[in-house]
Amino acid sequence: MDWTEWQQRWDAQQQAYLPDREERFTAVLDAVEAACGRAPRVLDLAGGTGSITRRVLARFPASTSVVLDVDAALLAIARGTFDGDPRVRVCSADLATQPPAGSNSWVSLAAASTPCSPPPPCTG
Repeated sequence: MDWTEWQQRWDAQQQAYLPDREERFTAVLDAVEAACGRAPRVLDLAGGTGSITRRVLARFPASTSVVLDVDAALLAIARGTFDGDPRVRVCSADLATQPPAGSNSWVSLAAASTPCSPPPPCTG
């Protein structure tokens, strides 16, 4: 399976709905860098295919990320994309019914977060 192609297809589809999507990602990453430096630990909530995580890792190679989502198809793309990358964990979670343990100690910043404690347990 060509996970890069799936990522590109997802990004193109999403860009049709948010023409300034890349600019938004850049602004979020600028804020993350200002607040957390160049090695942030990121919690990618509703992370889907890991679009934000891909951009985080490209900009901050020393970063780590946990991608959380409930959609099995999108998580399959994320798992394929990040397979073997020790900087990324991909987890299935429905935040409406099962908030991650310890989630009250994570500080959220526009879909990218800086943890104040170890990441939540991963299921799925």
